[in-house]
Amino acid sequence: MTTGKSLGAFTSLCLGLGAGVLIFSGGMDLNVTSEGNRNGDYFDETSFMAIGIRSQGGLKLGLGLALLGITGAIANPFIHIDELQSRNQAALRNNAAMNKEIRNWDSKNKS
Repeated sequence: MTTGKSLGAFTSLCLGLGAGVLIFSGGMDLNVTSEGNRNGDYFDETSFMAIGIRSQGGLKLGLGLALLGITGAIANPFIHIDELQSRNQAALRNNAAMNKEIRNWDSKNKS
């Protein structure tokens, strides 16, 4: 059960997909190399443009992981289902108590 307002299922899905896009594109940005460093090592890069794209890729990767953590997609994707089940159980208990009261009233007021 949640302790505060939870995100809707559609919102969680959209944020999870957005996080996936950020993670995927960030991973692609981390593999960028300049034309002069095609056969060189990853850490031998001298092009500031390639280094800038790599840093943006790292930022995208971190933001994607943070967004997944915020949406709860990793921790518990079924939190909405658990909340609905607990509400349904509470409604069933209330319904059973109401039926018992009605039966008691009927038994007292029979003609």
